[in-house]
Amino acid sequence: MKSVLLLATSLVAVVPCIASAEELSHNYVEAGVSRLHDNLPSWVGTDNNYDGGYLKGSAAFGTSGFYGFGMYRQGTRDVGSGDEVDNTTSQFGVGYGYRIAPRVELIGEGSYLRNDEWAYTSDTWRASAGVRGAMGDHVEGWAKAHYTDGSFGGSRYSLEVGGQYKLTDTWGITAGVEAGDDRDVYTVGMRASF
Repeated sequence: MKSVLLLATSLVAVVPCIASAEELSHNYVEAGVSRLHDNLPSWVGTDNNYDGGYLKGSAAFGTSGFYGFGMYRQGTRDVGSGDEVDNTTSQFGVGYGYRIAPRVELIGEGSYLRNDEWAYTSDTWRASAGVRGAMGDHVEGWAKAHYTDGSFGGSRYSLEVGGQYKLTDTWGITAGVEAGDDRDVYTVGMRASF
């Protein structure tokens, strides 16, 4: 319920600020640094932080409004005695952007997620819905609500908010946070849009 309220608040804050700007593009490649924060129950132990990097991209299917996207994130954490544990996440999916104004679109996405940690692998699927828009000539923002279902831990809800500051028509700096029931993800990166 918190995720739904946060998404609604984000939508109310973002949509009135929309102004004329560059067209929204679903064609981009992005890379940067990330932190995955696992919120563990107190009986399990202390929370875990995995620091690393990510690579993601998206490609539009012509002018249909449909696009494909993918992401790979890898991080490590120190477990003492010089040993490290890796956590990797891969995501592949398709989405649709429905324009409600020249620089605003509602987005819906479906994707497959694979998470590897220690010797455990989790295959899940995710449904997402949100809004994306350009605010001025250099700023773009988005807010999405996610529902993730999987084999371990049941279903999860999370909210993602992010933005891009365009340095040129091609290059931009991005930042985002996804906060959820049991894990948070923070990213800062550089995007090349085509």
